[in-house]
Amino acid sequence: MSLLSDCDLIIEAVAERLAIKESVYNKIAPYIADNAYLVSNTSGLSIHSLSDVLPEKLRPRFCGLHFFNPPRYMVLTELIPHALTHESMLDDLESFLTTCLGKGVIRAFDTPNFIANRIGVFSLLAMMHRAMALNIPF
Repeated sequence: MSLLSDCDLIIEAVAERLAIKESVYNKIAPYIADNAYLVSNTSGLSIHSLSDVLPEKLRPRFCGLHFFNPPRYMVLTELIPHALTHESMLDDLESFLTTCLGKGVIRAFDTPNFIANRIGVFSLLAMMHRAMALNIPF
């Protein structure tokens, strides 16, 4: 845990359960440097709800950062702020993601499943509906 104090960016990517994430946040919070960013790679939990379980001093330096699987190959990345996220943090992360990691960044609203999952699920369902209409077996 003490190694976290040397990190500028900490990405939490544990199971999609608020209680588990809160437990992780409570364990790592004392080790996070005052200038470090903490992000969650959640794809479906509310960033606002996650920020509510953080210590108050971390909230302005917290947001969602959703990588798509497999992150090594998928370019799209979502940045999801909450009401207290510093705008400068979002700008810094977007710059890092685009210039250093070669990602394409979309800033998303804090709605369930964010942008890509909502579009992806719609597209899959539309494709299935069309396949059924054309009698194309799955």
